[in-house]
Amino acid sequence: MELMTQIHKRYSINCLALTAALLIGCIEGDRGEKGEPGEMGEMGERGEMGEKGDMGEPGKDADSYRPSSLAECSATLDVIAVADDDSIQVGEDGVKETGLRATMTNYSNGDVEVTCLVAIGSGAGGSVSAYHIAGTSGADNRACGVIAEYPLADDGNAGSWRFRGVGGKMQAQYADTGNPLNGKTYDFTEDNCIGKVLGDDGKWSDADLADILN
Repeated sequence: MELMTQIHKRYSINCLALTAALLIGCIEGDRGEKGEPGEMGEMGERGEMGEKGDMGEPGKDADSYRPSSLAECSATLDVIAVADDDSIQVGEDGVKETGLRATMTNYSNGDVEVTCLVAIGSGAGGSVSAYHIAGTSGADNRACGVIAEYPLADDGNAGSWRFRGVGGKMQAQYADTGNPLNGKTYDFTEDNCIGKVLGDDGKWSDADLADILN
């Protein structure tokens, strides 16, 4: 039994020594040359692109909403005067102190967009823009109004210039109950207005104010 044990130990030691020698030989040995890379496979051909499909028909409302015509009018008025005692009165003194301007755009579906501006002297006045849906009174009258207070009466009310474009003409009227200017009206003329219509070719051309504001 003892003899077998010694033989087994010696055999194990020899195996370990042989294994270590082999490992050392593998580690210390020169590395072989790198092999040549293999050839790359050929890329397949790209398939042809299919034909472009036909464009769909435009929606039923594609042409129903676009500007169709516009009118723009402007004028300067002399509606108040400075008296000898420096008081402000209704009248003319040769100084056009009130500026009025209005632009109205009609759309093919009946909507109307309006912008109006009032300037009194060097600072008073302002501007307003509004969009009116077809069939409303605002669209029917192309209405627009701007608050504008004249130093004529201290009645606590805020006056305003109100613009409208109907019956082939554009008009501005002052409204302020208790103010001597209440009801003052100005009708714009072809001389201080321009009219444009948009043709089927997408180009604007001149037009009479009466035709646009009917």
